[in-house]
Amino acid sequence: MRSTIGSAIRLQRSENIEFVDDLQTFKELGEQLKLKGCHVVNLSQSDFVIKNGIGGCLKSLLGQLVSDASDVADIAVLASWYCKPANNDKPVVVIIDDMERCQGSVLADFILMLSEWVVKIPVVLIMGVTTTVDAPRRLLPSNALQQLRPCKFMLGSPTERMNAIVEAVLLRPCSGFTVGYKVSLFLRDYFTRHDGTVTSFIKAMKIACMKHFSMEPLSFLGCGIFDEDFQSFSRDVGESLPYATLKYAFDLPSCQRDLPAVSLSHLLNILEGHTQEMAEVHQKVQELQLALRSEDDGNNIKPAAIDLRKRSIYRSPLNVEKGSKKLNEKASILMEDMIRDYLKPIESAPFHEIICFKHVDVLQSLLQEWGSSVGFNA
Repeated sequence: MRSTIGSAIRLQRSENIEFVDDLQTFKELGEQLKLKGCHVVNLSQSDFVIKNGIGGCLKSLLGQLVSDASDVADIAVLASWYCKPANNDKPVVVIIDDMERCQGSVLADFILMLSEWVVKIPVVLIMGVTTTVDAPRRLLPSNALQQLRPCKFMLGSPTERMNAIVEAVLLRPCSGFTVGYKVSLFLRDYFTRHDGTVTSFIKAMKIACMKHFSMEPLSFLGCGIFDEDFQSFSRDVGESLPYATLKYAFDLPSCQRDLPAVSLSHLLNILEGHTQEMAEVHQKVQELQLALRSEDDGNNIKPAAIDLRKRSIYRSPLNVEKGSKKLNEKASILMEDMIRDYLKPIESAPFHEIICFKHVDVLQSLLQEWGSSVGFNA
């Protein structure tokens, strides 16, 4: 009586998953299993054809595991190889990316052969199924099915997998790199309108990351720029950086926070409309609006109401600058409170340019170049 194969695992693939994502999934799965010490073999439909019979898939298996294997398709060669102390501590994992495209009779013979040697060679089969969970029953005869102890795993849809990547990479604090709002919108549209594959989305993210580190001179500071212990980090870094580099950092647009009175007034009017349901924030916005109007009234006092000496004080550029500076500081504190408690957009933080890639046009151009080289259009 044949022994059953230790674990036969069927990966049920989502019906709308793209083929390129599917291949990448099995490739990465194999790499992870190798890191765990498993002996991994990747087989495809071309290894299970009638003209080659069971010898074709066995030769492919031996060729990937046994370095000095001859052209003879003999399972005993695999058994001898596995008996060596360096090889017998982990199972042999055979990955078949799409079992439904394999010739059923050849695949059945392969399974029966492995079951005869399973005591000496522990084997795990990982087989991809595209349609329904009953596909193996339709493809394989009962005597082959009896040798399997199946477990089922479902792969998520491309959208589910992309959302998981976005949450893990873009919506959580990461080490040294993120993307701006416009770039994130572009990546989303690129995924939905291009080919809908997670592989392409990840490729676009990698290109954005590489371009950011090549364009931004201070990107090497990204790992510590937003740490909780930023004070000590900035002190240590500041002491080691040359003056020109420090000047570049503090000249970044995100560090130039003072707004002209007209722009500040416009910003406060917008905030007033959007904070009506947040009483504490809304009150602070109105207080700033009142302070801004008071400053404007002070700067526009009629000459007849004051003497020339006082008029010069009111209209002094230094005095106006101090008032504007103070209001900008108050507005900055309010915005920081809102960011901390409600919004937290990366592009509102000082020095965000060091870790945040925002160049949509650059990314689109690079993706077009890459797409042309592989036959796609970004």
